[in-house]
Amino acid sequence: MAMNDDEWIALLPHPAGEAVPYAVSTRVGFASDGRWLIDYRVMGDIGGIVWPRPRAPERADGLWQHTCFELFARGEGGGYHEWNFAPDGCWAAYEFAEYRAPVSPPPATFPPVIDLRMGDVAAMRVAVDVWPVTGMQPLAVGLCAVIERISGDRDFWALAHGEGRPDFHARACFAAQISPPLNA
Repeated sequence: MAMNDDEWIALLPHPAGEAVPYAVSTRVGFASDGRWLIDYRVMGDIGGIVWPRPRAPERADGLWQHTCFELFARGEGGGYHEWNFAPDGCWAAYEFAEYRAPVSPPPATFPPVIDLRMGDVAAMRVAVDVWPVTGMQPLAVGLCAVIERISGDRDFWALAHGEGRPDFHARACFAAQISPPLNA
């Protein structure tokens, strides 16, 4: 699927999960400086979700163990990149040479700007520099979310899911196509 600027797309809960009392959607646009503007929106029973308290933004591992929103991007070749964005402002960036084979050290990147707004809907906007890391090329993209419930259960959301357990690294999850903007 090709993503168009400002088009909201529903993420799908993993089919092995329990019924969920909320929905998650996302959209991607571009800022005038080339950064990606990714919006994530959670609607429904957002009071049953664990939302970490804001703190000083920093790079941190293990964000996927709690409520976290993610971006995966694959260009030509077998490698790909992953970004994790936590509602508390923390973030992570990783590079993989191939399926789950990390490159060390992780890519140098500018910290994303994460802005969470809570109301009847939880809305989070992320401004992130993707092109300097991936290069200006068409990308296969996976947009995903891990949502931690107050019960301790976690729900896994993606544009598409592969077979078996939740795995955002699976090729099936790279379901959207995004090309560099014409003015880039």
